[in-house]
Amino acid sequence: MTYALMLVGFGLAVGGYGTMIGIGGGPLIVPFLILFSDLTPQEIVGTSLAIVFLNVFSGTIAYLKQGRIDFVSGTKFGLATIPGALLGTMIPQFFSLNFLTNVFGVLLLALTGFVLVSTARREKAAAVPKTAVVVGAGSAGRDRGREGLDDPAQERPQPGFVTRDFEDSGGERFTYSFNERIGIGMSLGIGSFATMLGIGGGIIHVPALVHVLRFPVHVAAATAHYQLAIASLFGVLLYFMYGWVDIPTAIPAGIGVIVGAQVGARISKRLSGTIILRLLSLALLGLSMRLLLWPVE
Repeated sequence: MTYALMLVGFGLAVGGYGTMIGIGGGPLIVPFLILFSDLTPQEIVGTSLAIVFLNVFSGTIAYLKQGRIDFVSGTKFGLATIPGALLGTMIPQFFSLNFLTNVFGVLLLALTGFVLVSTARREKAAAVPKTAVVVGAGSAGRDRGREGLDDPAQERPQPGFVTRDFEDSGGERFTYSFNERIGIGMSLGIGSFATMLGIGGGIIHVPALVHVLRFPVHVAAATAHYQLAIASLFGVLLYFMYGWVDIPTAIPAGIGVIVGAQVGARISKRLSGTIILRLLSLALLGLSMRLLLWPVE
């Protein structure tokens, strides 16, 4: 009973935190199960993905109410992860607990560095006063004033790029352009890697959407939740068929993340994009140090 209550409390925390920063909670769930459960590596991966699905499903509903999900991109990216997810479910049978621990320690440390460096670059770029230079617009763009820069409709579209322009339920407008083919290609690889490790992929999707495709941070967090719901559902069904989902662990933790995700989505609406990314890097660094410096017995 005490362990079940701990799982509910953990679910509340990881659901709120994971949804707030858009990662789905997988990178937090797997280390917790490694440290505090007696599950096999395969059960850790499968159970984690089941909890992740409940988290992102609940978070998606909350973000849907906020109107911050890019449904077109999220659907395409989510469906693109499915072939990779099918491959990813075949690999955990070869995992040992030490292997899983070391892989997560190194993965989280690498992602910490990536997020910190990328965030610093974003802050540096934001501090530079806007000029008339428009990347990819040619000499005509260099001659335009700030008024032209503030109107994305006047920018010359680049080959392979699509533009999204919408308002959330609070009236905040988001306009951004990105290479859709690159996003689909990244999703193919992320689907395999994320499902294999039981993390859903939010920890990779969010930085990729923000730093590679240049999504606004709040849209990236919301859209990542939606596409994770698509990808993780497929992976969970396969893991359940393999018998790798521990129901006594998944249910109480799942109840916690469902409630926590609603809270996290509300908090996220009040935070700046920079704060969200800093919270993300803090979680990654702390967990990576725990896994690498104190080996699991």
